[in-house]
Amino acid sequence: MVSWLFFALLSPLLFALANVIDKVLLGKRIRNPYAYGALVGATYLSVVAITIPFIGIPELSFPVLAVGLFAGVCSGIMHLMYYHLLTHAEVSRVIGIFYIYPVFVVPLSAVFLHEQLPFAKYGAIMLAVIGAFFLSIEKGAERWRLTHALWLMLATAALIAVIDVADKYLLGPLQPLHVYALIIIPSALLQLLLLLRADVRKDFAATARAAPLIALSVLVGFAGTIAFLLAASSAPIVIVSALGTLQPVYLFLFTIVLSLAKPQILKEILAQHALVTKAAGLLCIIAAAAVLGI
Repeated sequence: MVSWLFFALLSPLLFALANVIDKVLLGKRIRNPYAYGALVGATYLSVVAITIPFIGIPELSFPVLAVGLFAGVCSGIMHLMYYHLLTHAEVSRVIGIFYIYPVFVVPLSAVFLHEQLPFAKYGAIMLAVIGAFFLSIEKGAERWRLTHALWLMLATAALIAVIDVADKYLLGPLQPLHVYALIIIPSALLQLLLLLRADVRKDFAATARAAPLIALSVLVGFAGTIAFLLAASSAPIVIVSALGTLQPVYLFLFTIVLSLAKPQILKEILAQHALVTKAAGLLCIIAAAAVLGI
């Protein structure tokens, strides 16, 4: 039997690959992130439609259904924030800030899942905040400043934490594929509501030309989500979330390689000051997550 640790390490790798595909599409081929989100939502529903005949529809109690729908709405909002941020910031910086989210998982898991954290580990939370600071500063013309998108990134990180804690709760009565379907359906429907906007409908047809790559991103993300759920079904969510912070490390390496090989694809800043601050931020966040996950 494959260890939960294998899935916990595989999940962030797959998510990082999906992030790169998203950035390439939104940076080069798609100008409207909301039209992109609508098409992603439609693709999510297609994945669920294909899997449902194989996994069946489980009986859902009211608490399970309520938590699933709430997490699905949070997921939909999180996706929309993510698409917006990818059009305004470097992908490695965005994902790096997202992955301070284990800091939010700690109190949520303690309150709702009764997973306790020793007092000594709260120092790790401060270390993660320092890491977030390093990842969220960019060098302006005269001085370092916080990126304008920092607060939106932090809000997105908090939503990811809520979804993870909900995942752990739902994995009690449900199987991973059922948890995925329960959360992704309202998430996808929320993204499809964007089609009510005239500009989204106008750009939707052009966006559909990138459907094969979008489907690839969704399928890679689907595999990453299932790997995460398989790990979370056998280990505390704080530990699995902490290991998830490997995603910005994988992504950092991917974007450096791609930026050096094909700088026209990913416009990542590779100046020495940017690399040093990104590396420092990533190390702080990963170190904090490792302490929280011990």
